[in-house]
Amino acid sequence: MLNDDLKVIMELKKMLVQHAVPISVRQDIDEQCDQVRKGGKTLAEIKENDPFIGEVIDMARKRTKG
Repeated sequence: MLNDDLKVIMELKKMLVQHAVPISVRQDIDEQCDQVRKGGKTLAEIKENDPFIGEVIDMARKRTKG
């Protein structure tokens, strides 16, 4: 896993705790994060397969950039 992906995953997890993720995708985000951490998927694959989750990933990526 890329270091940037790890940062985004950590930010997504933080966003889940802060309830900054829409309730409709919270469980999906949590499951997808676990799959990325285990090497089953990449963030790019998730974004490609689910544009709505992709938007949340983009939000997390922006938050990691400052």
